[in-house]
Amino acid sequence: EAEIGKNCEALLRLNPWLCGRSFLRGGKGYLKWPTICEETPPDVFVRRDIEGLHRNTEYAEISRLLTDRMCPRGPTDRNWLVTLVPDSKSPTKRFCVVTSMNHGMGDGHTYYKCHNIVVGATDPEPLVCERNREAAEEVDRMCPTRKEIFTVPFFLGIALRLLYGRVTGYEPAIRSFEVDDEWLAREKERAPKSNPQVKFVSSNDCVTSWFLRQCSQVSILLLAVVLASDLALLQLAAKDAPTSGDMPVLGLMAVNFRGRVEGSNHALAGNYESMVYYLPG
Repeated sequence: EAEIGKNCEALLRLNPWLCGRSFLRGGKGYLKWPTICEETPPDVFVRRDIEGLHRNTEYAEISRLLTDRMCPRGPTDRNWLVTLVPDSKSPTKRFCVVTSMNHGMGDGHTYYKCHNIVVGATDPEPLVCERNREAAEEVDRMCPTRKEIFTVPFFLGIALRLLYGRVTGYEPAIRSFEVDDEWLAREKERAPKSNPQVKFVSSNDCVTSWFLRQCSQVSILLLAVVLASDLALLQLAAKDAPTSGDMPVLGLMAVNFRGRVEGSNHALAGNYESMVYYLPG
Protein backbone atom coordinates (compact mmCIF):
# COMPACT_ATOMS: atom_id res chain seq x y z
CA GLU A 1 0.00 0.00 0.00
CA ALA A 2 2.82 2.40 0.86
CA GLU A 3 4.56 1.65 -2.44
CA ILE A 4 1.42 2.29 -4.52
CA GLY A 5 0.83 5.52 -2.61
CA LYS A 6 4.41 6.62 -3.24
CA ASN A 7 4.12 5.88 -6.96
CA CYS A 8 0.82 7.72 -7.18
CA GLU A 9 2.34 10.76 -5.49
CA ALA A 10 5.28 10.72 -7.93
CA LEU A 11 2.90 10.52 -10.89
CA LEU A 12 0.82 13.48 -9.70
CA ARG A 13 3.88 15.56 -8.87
CA LEU A 14 5.04 15.30 -12.49
CA ASN A 15 1.51 15.47 -13.93
CA PRO A 16 -0.60 17.85 -11.80
CA TRP A 17 -3.15 18.05 -14.63
CA LEU A 18 -4.49 14.69 -13.38
CA CYS A 19 -5.75 16.63 -10.34
CA GLY A 20 -7.47 19.18 -12.55
CA ARG A 21 -11.11 20.05 -13.07
CA SER A 22 -12.69 19.56 -16.49
CA PHE A 23 -15.55 21.81 -17.57
CA LEU A 24 -17.50 22.97 -20.61
CA ARG A 25 -17.61 26.51 -21.95
CA GLY A 26 -19.35 27.43 -25.16
CA GLY A 27 -19.72 23.77 -26.09
CA LYS A 28 -15.96 23.12 -25.80
CA GLY A 29 -14.13 21.16 -23.15
CA TYR A 30 -11.46 22.74 -20.95
CA LEU A 31 -9.20 21.58 -18.14
CA LYS A 32 -7.94 23.70 -15.24
CA TRP A 33 -5.31 22.28 -12.91
CA PRO A 34 -2.96 23.39 -10.10
CA THR A 35 0.60 24.33 -10.99
CA ILE A 36 1.95 21.81 -8.49
CA CYS A 37 0.58 18.78 -6.68
CA GLU A 38 2.93 17.97 -3.80
CA GLU A 39 0.55 15.58 -2.03
CA THR A 40 -2.00 13.13 -3.33
CA PRO A 41 -5.54 14.51 -2.76
CA PRO A 42 -7.41 12.37 -0.19
CA ASP A 43 -9.94 10.97 -2.68
CA VAL A 44 -7.47 10.08 -5.45
CA PHE A 45 -5.84 7.06 -3.76
CA VAL A 46 -7.74 4.91 -1.26
CA ARG A 47 -7.75 1.35 0.05
CA ARG A 48 -11.07 -0.45 -0.18
CA ASP A 49 -11.78 -3.81 1.51
CA ILE A 50 -14.76 -5.37 -0.29
CA GLU A 51 -16.33 -8.68 0.65
CA GLY A 52 -16.86 -10.85 -2.41
CA LEU A 53 -14.22 -9.21 -4.60
CA HIS A 54 -11.43 -11.65 -5.45
CA ARG A 55 -9.27 -12.81 -8.36
CA ASN A 56 -12.13 -14.81 -9.96
CA THR A 57 -14.69 -12.01 -9.81
CA GLU A 58 -16.21 -11.17 -13.22
CA TYR A 59 -15.15 -7.88 -14.77
CA ALA A 60 -18.70 -6.49 -14.79
CA GLU A 61 -19.11 -7.35 -11.10
CA ILE A 62 -15.85 -5.57 -10.24
CA SER A 63 -17.17 -2.43 -11.93
CA ARG A 64 -20.44 -2.72 -9.99
CA LEU A 65 -18.71 -3.17 -6.63
CA LEU A 66 -16.43 -0.19 -7.34
CA THR A 67 -18.97 2.11 -8.97
CA ASP A 68 -18.07 5.02 -6.69
CA ARG A 69 -14.39 4.58 -7.62
CA MET A 70 -15.01 4.97 -11.35
CA CYS A 71 -14.44 8.43 -12.80
CA PRO A 72 -17.75 10.01 -13.79
CA ARG A 73 -18.46 10.96 -17.38
CA GLY A 74 -18.43 14.54 -18.52
CA PRO A 75 -17.10 17.58 -16.63
CA THR A 76 -15.76 16.63 -13.21
CA ASP A 77 -12.96 17.17 -10.68
CA ARG A 78 -12.50 13.37 -10.32
CA ASN A 79 -10.53 12.62 -13.48
CA TRP A 80 -8.03 10.09 -12.07
CA LEU A 81 -8.72 7.59 -9.26
CA VAL A 82 -6.62 4.78 -7.80
CA THR A 83 -8.06 2.05 -5.55
CA LEU A 84 -6.12 -0.68 -3.76
CA VAL A 85 -8.36 -3.73 -3.21
CA PRO A 86 -7.16 -6.75 -1.20
CA ASP A 87 -8.42 -10.15 -2.40
CA SER A 88 -11.29 -10.99 -0.04
CA LYS A 89 -10.32 -14.68 -0.11
CA SER A 90 -6.65 -14.05 0.61
CA PRO A 91 -6.25 -10.43 1.78
CA THR A 92 -2.69 -10.81 3.07
CA LYS A 93 -1.30 -12.43 -0.09
CA ARG A 94 -3.20 -11.01 -3.06
CA PHE A 95 -4.55 -7.63 -4.10
CA CYS A 96 -5.44 -5.65 -7.20
CA VAL A 97 -4.93 -2.03 -8.15
CA VAL A 98 -7.95 -0.51 -9.90
CA THR A 99 -7.30 2.71 -11.79
CA SER A 100 -9.87 4.86 -13.54
CA MET A 101 -9.47 7.83 -15.90
CA ASN A 102 -12.06 10.15 -17.39
CA HIS A 103 -11.96 9.56 -21.17
CA GLY A 104 -11.87 13.31 -21.74
CA MET A 105 -8.42 13.32 -20.12
CA GLY A 106 -6.87 10.63 -22.26
CA ASP A 107 -7.13 7.53 -24.42
CA GLY A 108 -5.83 4.02 -23.81
CA HIS A 109 -2.21 5.07 -24.34
CA THR A 110 -2.49 7.85 -21.74
CA TYR A 111 -4.33 5.59 -19.31
CA TYR A 112 -1.75 2.80 -19.44
CA LYS A 113 1.12 5.28 -19.15
CA CYS A 114 -0.35 6.48 -15.85
CA HIS A 115 -1.44 3.01 -14.70
CA ASN A 116 2.00 1.50 -15.28
CA ILE A 117 3.64 4.27 -13.26
CA VAL A 118 1.26 3.69 -10.34
CA VAL A 119 1.87 -0.08 -10.23
CA GLY A 120 5.63 0.38 -10.58
CA ALA A 121 5.95 -1.15 -14.06
CA THR A 122 7.61 2.00 -15.45
CA ASP A 123 9.44 5.00 -14.00
CA PRO A 124 7.51 8.23 -13.38
CA GLU A 125 7.64 10.69 -16.26
CA PRO A 126 5.91 13.95 -17.20
CA LEU A 127 3.34 13.79 -19.99
CA VAL A 128 2.37 16.68 -22.23
CA CYS A 129 -1.29 17.49 -21.62
CA GLU A 130 -1.52 20.59 -23.84
CA ARG A 131 -3.50 19.70 -26.96
CA ASN A 132 -1.52 19.36 -30.20
CA ARG A 133 -4.29 20.54 -32.49
CA GLU A 134 -2.29 20.06 -35.69
CA ALA A 135 -1.66 16.42 -34.85
CA ALA A 136 -5.31 15.89 -33.85
CA GLU A 137 -6.51 17.34 -37.17
CA GLU A 138 -4.09 15.09 -39.07
CA VAL A 139 -5.50 12.05 -37.24
CA ASP A 140 -8.99 12.99 -38.43
CA ARG A 141 -7.70 13.41 -41.98
CA MET A 142 -6.12 9.96 -41.93
CA CYS A 143 -9.43 8.28 -40.98
CA PRO A 144 -11.72 9.20 -43.92
CA THR A 145 -14.01 6.19 -43.45
CA ARG A 146 -15.52 7.86 -40.39
CA LYS A 147 -17.61 10.14 -42.63
CA GLU A 148 -18.99 7.10 -44.45
CA ILE A 149 -20.05 5.49 -41.17
CA PHE A 150 -21.45 8.34 -39.08
CA THR A 151 -24.71 8.87 -40.96
CA VAL A 152 -28.27 9.41 -39.70
CA PRO A 153 -29.25 5.73 -40.24
CA PHE A 154 -26.15 4.64 -38.28
CA PHE A 155 -27.06 6.73 -35.23
CA LEU A 156 -30.70 5.65 -35.47
CA GLY A 157 -29.49 2.05 -35.40
CA ILE A 158 -27.46 2.72 -32.25
CA ALA A 159 -30.48 4.38 -30.59
CA LEU A 160 -32.68 1.38 -31.39
CA ARG A 161 -30.09 -1.04 -29.99
CA LEU A 162 -29.77 1.02 -26.81
CA LEU A 163 -33.56 1.00 -26.46
CA TYR A 164 -33.59 -2.77 -26.98
CA GLY A 165 -30.96 -3.18 -24.27
CA ARG A 166 -32.92 -1.02 -21.83
CA VAL A 167 -36.19 -2.90 -22.45
CA THR A 168 -34.70 -6.40 -22.28
CA GLY A 169 -32.01 -5.69 -19.67
CA TYR A 170 -29.45 -7.26 -22.02
CA GLU A 171 -25.81 -6.28 -21.56
CA PRO A 172 -22.79 -7.13 -23.76
CA ALA A 173 -20.29 -9.63 -22.41
CA ILE A 174 -16.72 -8.42 -21.97
CA ARG A 175 -13.79 -10.83 -22.15
CA SER A 176 -9.99 -10.56 -22.30
CA PHE A 177 -7.67 -13.01 -24.03
CA GLU A 178 -3.93 -13.45 -24.34
CA VAL A 179 -2.71 -13.60 -27.93
CA ASP A 180 -0.23 -16.36 -28.77
CA ASP A 181 3.14 -14.74 -29.55
CA GLU A 182 4.23 -17.57 -31.88
CA TRP A 183 1.02 -17.33 -33.91
CA LEU A 184 1.45 -13.56 -34.12
CA ALA A 185 5.03 -13.90 -35.41
CA ARG A 186 3.91 -16.37 -38.10
CA GLU A 187 1.07 -14.09 -39.22
CA LYS A 188 3.32 -11.05 -39.46
CA GLU A 189 5.73 -13.03 -41.60
CA ARG A 190 3.04 -14.62 -43.78
CA ALA A 191 0.98 -11.54 -44.68
CA PRO A 192 3.63 -9.71 -46.78
CA LYS A 193 4.45 -12.96 -48.62
CA SER A 194 0.81 -13.46 -49.63
CA ASN A 195 0.59 -9.97 -51.15
CA PRO A 196 3.74 -8.31 -52.58
CA GLN A 197 2.13 -4.86 -52.22
CA VAL A 198 2.00 -5.27 -48.45
CA LYS A 199 5.34 -4.17 -46.99
CA PHE A 200 4.45 -4.33 -43.28
CA VAL A 201 1.65 -5.51 -41.00
CA SER A 202 1.30 -4.69 -37.32
CA SER A 203 0.18 -6.93 -34.48
CA ASN A 204 -3.01 -4.88 -34.46
CA ASP A 205 -3.58 -5.70 -38.16
CA CYS A 206 -3.12 -9.44 -37.64
CA VAL A 207 -5.44 -9.79 -34.67
CA THR A 208 -8.11 -7.52 -36.15
CA SER A 209 -8.07 -9.38 -39.48
CA TRP A 210 -8.35 -12.75 -37.75
CA PHE A 211 -11.14 -11.63 -35.46
CA LEU A 212 -13.26 -10.01 -38.15
CA ARG A 213 -13.00 -13.18 -40.24
CA GLN A 214 -14.23 -15.27 -37.32
CA CYS A 215 -17.19 -13.11 -36.41
CA SER A 216 -20.70 -13.64 -37.73
CA GLN A 217 -24.12 -12.06 -37.25
CA VAL A 218 -22.77 -9.39 -34.96
CA SER A 219 -24.92 -6.29 -34.70
CA ILE A 220 -22.16 -3.97 -33.56
CA LEU A 221 -18.58 -5.09 -33.05
CA LEU A 222 -15.98 -3.23 -31.08
CA LEU A 223 -12.45 -4.51 -31.34
CA ALA A 224 -9.60 -2.86 -29.47
CA VAL A 225 -6.10 -4.22 -29.31
CA VAL A 226 -3.90 -2.82 -26.57
CA LEU A 227 -0.24 -3.69 -26.79
CA ALA A 228 1.55 -3.59 -23.44
CA SER A 229 5.20 -4.68 -23.63
CA ASP A 230 5.12 -7.95 -25.63
CA LEU A 231 1.64 -8.94 -24.46
CA ALA A 232 -1.38 -8.27 -26.64
CA LEU A 233 -4.66 -8.06 -24.79
CA LEU A 234 -7.79 -8.39 -26.84
CA GLN A 235 -10.99 -6.92 -25.48
CA LEU A 236 -14.23 -7.40 -27.31
CA ALA A 237 -17.87 -6.61 -26.79
CA ALA A 238 -20.33 -8.33 -29.12
CA LYS A 239 -24.10 -8.05 -29.14
CA ASP A 240 -24.87 -11.64 -30.12
CA ALA A 241 -22.96 -14.92 -30.23
CA PRO A 242 -21.72 -16.12 -33.67
CA THR A 243 -24.05 -18.56 -35.41
CA SER A 244 -23.13 -18.55 -39.11
CA GLY A 245 -20.63 -17.32 -41.66
CA ASP A 246 -22.13 -13.89 -42.27
CA MET A 247 -19.78 -10.94 -41.92
CA PRO A 248 -20.36 -8.40 -39.14
CA VAL A 249 -22.17 -5.17 -39.94
CA LEU A 250 -19.29 -3.02 -38.73
CA GLY A 251 -15.75 -3.62 -37.55
CA LEU A 252 -13.57 -1.10 -35.74
CA MET A 253 -9.82 -1.21 -35.16
CA ALA A 254 -8.32 1.15 -32.60
CA VAL A 255 -5.09 2.83 -33.76
CA ASN A 256 -2.68 4.89 -31.68
CA PHE A 257 -1.49 7.67 -34.01
CA ARG A 258 1.35 8.88 -31.81
CA GLY A 259 4.52 8.67 -33.87
CA ARG A 260 2.44 8.17 -37.02
CA VAL A 261 1.57 11.83 -37.60
CA GLU A 262 4.00 14.74 -37.74
CA GLY A 263 4.62 16.51 -34.45
CA SER A 264 3.33 13.68 -32.27
CA ASN A 265 5.21 11.42 -29.88
CA HIS A 266 4.49 8.95 -27.09
CA ALA A 267 4.80 11.61 -24.38
CA LEU A 268 1.55 13.24 -25.54
CA ALA A 269 -1.31 12.82 -23.08
CA GLY A 270 -4.87 13.18 -24.29
CA ASN A 271 -6.82 11.55 -27.09
CA TYR A 272 -4.77 10.77 -30.19
CA GLU A 273 -6.24 7.37 -30.94
CA SER A 274 -8.88 6.87 -33.58
CA MET A 275 -10.70 4.08 -35.36
CA VAL A 276 -10.28 2.42 -38.72
CA TYR A 277 -13.72 1.30 -39.82
CA TYR A 278 -14.43 -1.84 -41.82
CA LEU A 279 -17.65 -2.55 -43.72
CA PRO A 280 -18.65 -5.74 -45.56
CA GLY A 281 -17.34 -5.75 -49.14
